[in-house]
Amino acid sequence: MPHRARISLGGETLDLQISRAALEGGEGAILVLTWSIVTQQVEVEKHIWKLAHYDALTGLENRHAFGQRLSREDGAPLAGGVLLIGLDGFETISDLNGRHVGEGLIVQVADRLRLACQGQDAHIGRLEGNQFAMLVPYAERERLEAFARELVALLGRPYWLGQKMLPGVTVVIGIAQQPQHGTGSDRLIARADIAMRVAKSQRKSAVAFFQLDMEQCLLERVLLEQDLRRALETGEGLFVFYQPIMEISSGRVSTREALVRWHRPQCGWVSPADFIPIAEETDLIEHLGAFVLRRACLDALVWEDSARVAVNMSGRQFGRQSLVPAVMAALDETGLPAERLEIEITETAALAEDADVLADLHCLHAMGVRISLDDFGTGYSSFSHLRTFHVDKIKIDGSFVRDAAKKIECASIVRAAADIGRRLGIPVVAECVETEEQFHSIVLEGCTEAQGYFISVPKPTARDLVTINIINRSEDDLFFVKGDEMDIYFSCNDRLREIYSM
Repeated sequence: MPHRARISLGGETLDLQISRAALEGGEGAILVLTWSIVTQQVEVEKHIWKLAHYDALTGLENRHAFGQRLSREDGAPLAGGVLLIGLDGFETISDLNGRHVGEGLIVQVADRLRLACQGQDAHIGRLEGNQFAMLVPYAERERLEAFARELVALLGRPYWLGQKMLPGVTVVIGIAQQPQHGTGSDRLIARADIAMRVAKSQRKSAVAFFQLDMEQCLLERVLLEQDLRRALETGEGLFVFYQPIMEISSGRVSTREALVRWHRPQCGWVSPADFIPIAEETDLIEHLGAFVLRRACLDALVWEDSARVAVNMSGRQFGRQSLVPAVMAALDETGLPAERLEIEITETAALAEDADVLADLHCLHAMGVRISLDDFGTGYSSFSHLRTFHVDKIKIDGSFVRDAAKKIECASIVRAAADIGRRLGIPVVAECVETEEQFHSIVLEGCTEAQGYFISVPKPTARDLVTINIINRSEDDLFFVKGDEMDIYFSCNDRLREIYSM
């Protein structure tokens, strides 16, 4: 049988092969040695192997190589933890500063992860894009969590790229433990990913351990997304309610805010707090926004008082070159005058330094559409927003309004916002006015308009009311109107009351 070997000699790699050859006539045999220089071939093979096992940008193990780390060669599971590390908001940093800055940031994150693992029997991989993974030999939950918190702090520090300083990234970490949560690489990484999604949903730098009920929650989320997609395709089960905003001095309705409501077949009414975040995480937010926008413009046409209609827009809809065309299409299709449409953008979503967001806001204002700054007082740059783009209305966040009658600091914020509006000559709306005491308080502080349960709950249109009554009667709930004012009455079903009052 031939025997092969490779040796290094004088900087070259030789491929040796020894074989046996029979002599003519069958009288014995000889050994034959053949050799060839395979230096370049070996280098190519090494390069291909490296590409197959390591990330080209960071030099860390890739998904394939990291997966092989999760079990010993003999198949015995390693006791430890798999940390899946996500950099939340990385795409925004890369888009705003350029691809080379994004890649530089990834390299520095990899270097910091190496630093964190010095002196430990830990392994690091870059699975994709802005997602890293670690295999650490800690079996104790407390130690795993402490290490993960250290990583959150380490990666959250500012980064220097040349002469440019970038703020620290927001880090979310999901942890799956081996062998408690499985032994296969795909299963462990998938379960760590589920935990990371939970950490991300907490909307802050966070760490989460995988739990079995998370898989069920993820399945329910997937089904919820599928049903919402189907509802947007057919229009079935989606309704727009309207909550009036009252001008305090005259008592007339100046604006009605459009609020989307969804009845899910076999499941009942779904809280906006449950389905809107899912829409924002997917492409559904633009479809949902377009649905509400068109319906609101259509409904406003028949209002006898010619009040404006306010439509909330997610911050994710701005800066994508799709919002302005959607507004133009809704106005053209329905014939609603632009000055009767008001677009609400939350203060935290109004990224004053984002050129694309500003371009959308300026374009809407040029069309005659009014801009309302929602949740005023909760962001970190309230005054810069007022300076950077034109604002037609300020809406004070309900958290201040609720406590204005009892806490002097909240009353001071309401008074300051009202004074700003007076000086700028724009209305100031107090949101979430739920009691007579709160109403008298915001009047005292100088607010010009009020919105909330004390004024009116959100109400459906007369067109939708018949369908909604049928839905609610089938669920043994009461929902009916009284007289021409469409006052809404509820049974003792607290969940239904909660949905309609949001």
